[in-house]
Amino acid sequence: MICKRKLLEKAVGLDESRIIYSNDDFNPFRCITLAKKDSVTSLDLNKKRAAMHPSFSWKHTLTGNQLKGIACISMVLDHFAKVFHTQLNPVLYFVLDSILGRIAFPVFCFLLAEGYFHTRNLRRYMIRMLLLALVSEIPFNLAMSGNLYDPGWQNTIFTLLFGLCMYAVLDLIRGKGMIDHRISILLQILTLAFFALAAWVLRLDYNFTGIGALACFYYLNGRICSRPVLADAWACVCLFQEPAAFLSLLPVSAYSHTRGKSTMKYFFYIFYPAHLTLLVLLHKLLF
Repeated sequence: MICKRKLLEKAVGLDESRIIYSNDDFNPFRCITLAKKDSVTSLDLNKKRAAMHPSFSWKHTLTGNQLKGIACISMVLDHFAKVFHTQLNPVLYFVLDSILGRIAFPVFCFLLAEGYFHTRNLRRYMIRMLLLALVSEIPFNLAMSGNLYDPGWQNTIFTLLFGLCMYAVLDLIRGKGMIDHRISILLQILTLAFFALAAWVLRLDYNFTGIGALACFYYLNGRICSRPVLADAWACVCLFQEPAAFLSLLPVSAYSHTRGKSTMKYFFYIFYPAHLTLLVLLHKLLF
C-alpha cells in the first residue's frame, strides 16, 4: 500500500501531507481530496491513469460533439437506406439500415440525458427541441413515406422531447421529500407507463422501447454507476428489436465528459431536417 501511495503522490505532484486518501485503499485511482485553507477540493485521478498506463489511453477521448458526429453519420446511413431502399441491394440495405444505422439512437439518448443534467435553462432546451421536431416533421414524412402528412410515424425528435418531459416529471417526483418512498416509486412507475403508452399511441419513432432506453440513461446517469457504458448497455436491452444497437457501446465508452466547441451547437440542430431534405431532393433528381 505504501508503494501505491508513493506512486499516487508522484502522479499528481503533491506532498503526502496534503493528501487525504479515500476509504478504498485497493483502488487509489478513484478520487482523493485535497485539503486547503478554507475549502476541500475533489481531484479526479482518472485522467492521470491514462498517462500512467498507456493501455488505457484509448478511453475518454471523444467529446460530446464528436459523439454527435458519429451518431449523425449513423443516422444519415440509416435514412439513406430508407429513402433509396428500392434501389439498393438487399445486403447493402441490411448493413446500412439494420447494423450501422442502429448506432445513432442510443448515442442521441445518452447525449440528451447529458444535456438535461447539465443544461442551464431547461425551458429553452425544451423549446428548441419542440421547434426542431415541428420543423423536421414534413422532411421526415417525405423521406420515410413520400407524403407530406403521415400520422403513423412521427420523427425521432418528438421521442427525445418526450424524454426531456419525462425527465422533468421524474425529477419533480423524486424531489418531493415529503412524499413517502413507496408512493414516490409508484408515481415514477406510473410516469414511465404514461410516457411509454403515449409514445405508442402517437406512433413516435422507437415508441415505448425508445422511452425505456431514455429512462435507463436517466436512472443510471452517475447515480447508480458513473460509467455511461452501463447505462447504454441497459438502453440497448430496452431496444430489444435492434440488436445492432449494442455497437453504440464503443463510442459511448470513449466519452470524455467534455462538450467540445460550443459553436457546433446549432449545426447539429440544423443538420437533422437539412439532411432529410437533401436526401429527398437527391432521390427526386435521380429517380
